[in-house]
Amino acid sequence: MDYGVSALAKRANLPNPDLLRWAREAADLTAEEMARHLRVHPDAVAAWEAGETGPTFRQLEKYAAKTQRSVAVFYLPVPPVEPPPPQDFRHLPGATPGVYSGELRLAVRKLRNALEDLSMIASLSGDQVALSLPSVSLSMNPSAAGDSLRASLGVTLEQQLATRSYYAAMDLWSEALFVSGVLVQKYPFEVAEARGFSIIQGHLAGIGISTRDADTARIFSLLHEVAHIGLRMPGVSIPAEHSDPSVASEATPPSSTVAVERFCNAVAAEILLPSTAQKVHEGLRGSRDDSDGRALAQTAQAFGVSRHVVARRMLELDYIDEPTYWRTVKDLGTGRHRDPSGGSFYRNTLSRTGKPFASYVLEAADRNLISSSTAADALVIKPTQLDRLRLELVGEGRGK
Repeated sequence: MDYGVSALAKRANLPNPDLLRWAREAADLTAEEMARHLRVHPDAVAAWEAGETGPTFRQLEKYAAKTQRSVAVFYLPVPPVEPPPPQDFRHLPGATPGVYSGELRLAVRKLRNALEDLSMIASLSGDQVALSLPSVSLSMNPSAAGDSLRASLGVTLEQQLATRSYYAAMDLWSEALFVSGVLVQKYPFEVAEARGFSIIQGHLAGIGISTRDADTARIFSLLHEVAHIGLRMPGVSIPAEHSDPSVASEATPPSSTVAVERFCNAVAAEILLPSTAQKVHEGLRGSRDDSDGRALAQTAQAFGVSRHVVARRMLELDYIDEPTYWRTVKDLGTGRHRDPSGGSFYRNTLSRTGKPFASYVLEAADRNLISSSTAADALVIKPTQLDRLRLELVGEGRGK
């Protein structure tokens, strides 16, 4: 909203002040945390939420930004009806299924908002952007399902091997998915709670990946969620890069979440390291005969996957036995958790929103299909930062 200075200092007359509390609690924020953010006393926040007084328009804007809501939401008579949370495919000891942290709920809401923006811009552009990944089923062989999904994405083994880093590999898969109507973005949530999630919204789909996971693990999580979308069973997952043959041998109902997760893990491994590719077998043989782990690491880097995924494929394709596999996994450790910091704000923005989405939004602004303010809101930056982001996007493209 564009207020004058005097208007920003006026008190907002909210029809239902309880929406302030609803938004704050939905964001897992205490009144004290909100007060610190706004630099006011907690009693002031309590008074606003009780309707005894109201925040200024400036304070309301900051309140809305902190809770990741639009200012307009606070002028509704009742809280808006929100979509149900994604299905829970995790298996966490002692956890209540379907209960997610504020961080994860916020990530899901942000991805839903981004999908709404994408749908709106596509409509204004006259583009036919829709989910085009083929459907797969749990009754399929994971190899056949992986082949079908990979063929639909159009990513060749040569393109995969040509990537020079895990970042480039993530870009390759993300761009192919964007063309297929799947938006990939990254959000900060703990990997102990989830490594990825997927949603299907209208004619589009989206995947959220944790920024706190290791770079190598993110790609497996991404393709695991692709399998979920292929099944048309989106949800929240903690994909397993490594295989557990003892668990996999247990009998479970085909439709159970355990069976779904096993299938998605197997499909992700097949997409990344196709069992029909000669170069994959060459890499696995070299990794099997490796004595110091260098060949395994080289194979992992060449295909843009983690060493755990390579070890998994060596077991699945009978290059090593189970005892050897578990010794390898033990030697590798987890090596998954990552807490990124520093770096270019604009580069991080492109990584977070996804370069295809950022490019699409900026192009729409350049064509005057949307305003600079709308473009900035979609990318969660300030309008004054759009030009610098354009330069960063051009530079990233040249660096490929």
